[in-house]
Amino acid sequence: DRLRAYTFKIYRAIPFLEELRVMIDWTVTKTALDLFMWFKLEDAFAILYITRFDMDMRRLMYPAEPRWISEKFWGGFCAVVGIVLLLVAPILLFSTFNPARMQNVVKNGSLHVGVRIVSGGNEKFFEVELYGVEQILRKVSLAEEKDAMDDFVREAGKLGIAVESDATVQTICFQAVDPRLWQISPDLRSDILEGLDKGNATAVTMFMSYSLNRDVKPLSDAFEVPITDTPTILELGELIRHNSSSTSKFLVPGLYKDLLLPDQDVRTTIPRRNVELTLNGQ
Repeated sequence: DRLRAYTFKIYRAIPFLEELRVMIDWTVTKTALDLFMWFKLEDAFAILYITRFDMDMRRLMYPAEPRWISEKFWGGFCAVVGIVLLLVAPILLFSTFNPARMQNVVKNGSLHVGVRIVSGGNEKFFEVELYGVEQILRKVSLAEEKDAMDDFVREAGKLGIAVESDATVQTICFQAVDPRLWQISPDLRSDILEGLDKGNATAVTMFMSYSLNRDVKPLSDAFEVPITDTPTILELGELIRHNSSSTSKFLVPGLYKDLLLPDQDVRTTIPRRNVELTLNGQ
């Protein structure tokens, strides 16, 4: 009976099940054999039963007939792959070759700050970039990294965010001055100033966007701050009106977040910081 034979093989493959059954049988059976002889007797019976089943199965095939491809696949190929994975998988899992265990650090990025102005009853739309840097230009020292880790843990603790002891902390620094010359056409400047000076601006929004490139899952986000009070809008107009002999400063409240946790969804819990923009020269 093929079903009984396979069931018997599964029963023998279960750890300690056959040993428990043999010991219980020997305990309740009146016999002159000791326990180890009883084990040998049970092994002899099991081997004879399985051998008889194997010989019955061989009668289903012609003499010298090659084994089935399915048997080669399941009993050979899959078994070899399973053993190799059993031996190699733990090594790969805890080694430095595992991409999941490598530090996914930021390599470069970009940062942009600008203003978006809608005026004339939503008929005119202007978007001007005030600052733009395309890569991280400064590397911090080990001492600065340690200070950054201490600051990171302290700030995260204030927000109720748990930080693992082996967490990687990076201090990302963009240069304070945009290396490009800020250029705007006279006509565009006049149109923007006309909307700001006469109070015709329907909506004024400061925006900041960043993109940080990593080997896995790059980071990017954008923040916007609407400006509604008239004095601040007029101050923004003075910033855009500046000339080569003036230095204009403009404070944007709550424009960006200086604490980033890329692998946790805590965007709403991190407070925003103020940004002071300074335009020098033409």
